[in-house]
Amino acid sequence: MASELIFITGATGFIGGTTADEALKSGYRLRIAIRNESQIEKLSAVFSKYVGQFEFVIVPSITDEAAFAGKLDGVDYVFHLASPLANATDKEKIFPAAVQGTLAILKEAAKVKSVKRVVITSSEAAFTPLTGVPQGGVLKGNNLLQS
Repeated sequence: MASELIFITGATGFIGGTTADEALKSGYRLRIAIRNESQIEKLSAVFSKYVGQFEFVIVPSITDEAAFAGKLDGVDYVFHLASPLANATDKEKIFPAAVQGTLAILKEAAKVKSVKRVVITSSEAAFTPLTGVPQGGVLKGNNLLQS
């Protein structure tokens, strides 16, 4: 029996890369979404001991409504661990792009009968108030600490 297939976004980042590595160690197969072909060589080297357990699909922009069309076929699980990163203080660029990308992958996953579960993470930007860090304070977890 073939191992289950995970579709993963964000494998070039810390959380996504670590998750991909652990999934491969556990015997899962991965379909890794990347933005451009130039990322294949680097990720292939990182996961070289798992040759044959992973494949790549190019998704230039996760915000495109049709970005994931046909790319989830045969997938058992979806790990959406990527989020477009702009200047961390530019909420007008971060949040709409993150929402569009999440909605695009969720809509596609809902169409694919083999998908059993979808896991989504957020950006560290979610911890920063929309108004920014208050003057004289720092954020720790969900609490504002006065300095």
